[in-house]
Amino acid sequence: MAESGTDGWAGVIKGRSKVGDAAERSRRTSMADIVAFTEMTGDRNPPHYDRALAESTVFGKLIVQGGVTTGS
Repeated sequence: MAESGTDGWAGVIKGRSKVGDAAERSRRTSMADIVAFTEMTGDRNPPHYDRALAESTVFGKLIVQGGVTTGS
């Protein structure tokens, strides 16, 4: 086990989660996030950068790469 304070649970008020617990986290994605992901992966698919093309899709706006939204 990691040293106290280095395992990511330091400062947690109600202790570690247990089966049945739920949590939620949100964050607004910025163009800087898309650019950083592109630099790491090379994913330059047009719907991530071409606003006119992206607006013509079912989503109606620029689309964030899936890897950006599935990371923690």
